[in-house]
Amino acid sequence: MNPETFNVDISDLDSLMTENTKLVCFTHCSNVMGQILPAKNLTDFIHSKGAKVCIDGVAYVPHRAVDVKEIGCDFYAFSVYKLFGIRYACLYVNKDVEHVFGVNKHTFWATGINFECAYSFLGVKDYFEDFVGQSQGSKNS
Repeated sequence: MNPETFNVDISDLDSLMTENTKLVCFTHCSNVMGQILPAKNLTDFIHSKGAKVCIDGVAYVPHRAVDVKEIGCDFYAFSVYKLFGIRYACLYVNKDVEHVFGVNKHTFWATGINFECAYSFLGVKDYFEDFVGQSQGSKNS
């Protein structure tokens, strides 16, 4: 972090990366520092060093559409409850690294399934489709 601007500086990350670095995690948006991190630039840099990238989008997702393919990250996580109040989380996993989860990669349940909450995901899906559609429409304006 740059001590004068309090912004994340990619050059600081360079000295922390070694051949043993396998995964780098960072937040997409810091609600503490008030900074949106350059996710694509960080991801490109981290990948150039041979490591995978996991982005915490919990503070970003409620306010902006996210294009994980454009960013190029390996994992993107956020808490659905920040949007809708249901106590679930979402984890995007890039197809290039999904093999780390084995055959049962779609199952992440730590406890029993709350079917009422699970069913409410249909509304979440509708929300994201509308949100992305509106975001793409404004890009073309």
